[in-house]
Amino acid sequence: MSDFAPRSREVGSLLFGGGVLLVFGAVVLSLMESSYTGAAASSNENQDLEDLLERGKSQLAKVGVEIGIERKKLGRWEEQLAADREYRLLEEALGLASSRNADLILAVSKVEEEIGDLAAKRVSYQGRMRERLWPQFSNQELKEDFLLRSSEFKNAIITGIDAAGLMIRHQSGVARIPVAHLSPAFREKLDLNLEEATEMMSKIYSRDAKLRRGQEDRRGEGIETPEMKADAKRAKTLAEGKEKVAKLLKLIAFADAEAVNARSQDRRSSSRSAPGSLETWTQRANRFEQVAMSYRNQFAATVLALRKMEPGYKGPLR
Repeated sequence: MSDFAPRSREVGSLLFGGGVLLVFGAVVLSLMESSYTGAAASSNENQDLEDLLERGKSQLAKVGVEIGIERKKLGRWEEQLAADREYRLLEEALGLASSRNADLILAVSKVEEEIGDLAAKRVSYQGRMRERLWPQFSNQELKEDFLLRSSEFKNAIITGIDAAGLMIRHQSGVARIPVAHLSPAFREKLDLNLEEATEMMSKIYSRDAKLRRGQEDRRGEGIETPEMKADAKRAKTLAEGKEKVAKLLKLIAFADAEAVNARSQDRRSSSRSAPGSLETWTQRANRFEQVAMSYRNQFAATVLALRKMEPGYKGPLR
């Protein structure tokens, strides 16, 4: 009994010590396993972060490429926008130039008509004045102050005057004194000028050459008869009238086109008036329509006048 108790206590101590060791070992093993597991988890998390970072870098690179592409597109769009703005500016400038050109064409046409009317009035007035003036010097003595230099003709008398100069009768026969040989004061007094005289002399030389070759009509022995003059005048008037008809047709088409354009601009343009003008599109359209009507009236009157001279004349189709 007495030996059993100590042994029992020894065995108990050994068992307790061993249990402690076992518990301690288990705790150490548990800590080691926990540490290994935590390290493994930390490594996996770090790898995930690195993978995520790489994916972010890859996506960032793609975004950078896309940004570069979009920037190029933006640059092209900005260039196109600048070109569009320039085009609109050029279009406006072209519209302004076109409007001014149209107005200038009308102005030129009116000035040409006025010049034509003035020229016709001048010719008519000049003809009447010469009819009264020139006969006053017929049968008068050819004076020295009528000429640029002394005359070689003796007892010269003026027998006639035309645009080419003087016809005289002198002691030895007859002669012509060109306008170029007359003094400036006498030219002015007779309403003669060198340009007209040159043209007239050219016609006289041509006629004289034909006379020498014997190619003139026998009726007048090479001299232009009143009938021939009338025919020549009629032919000239017909040619001028037909030329005017062709010009009026162009002006009618031009005025109609400008009126149509103004009507179109009035409907679709953001501006109520033509570029650089206070005139509205409606006013411009009305003005060109009235101009076209005026040209049509002139066209009809000119064709009618031509038909009186040439009954078979039909005129160009409009």
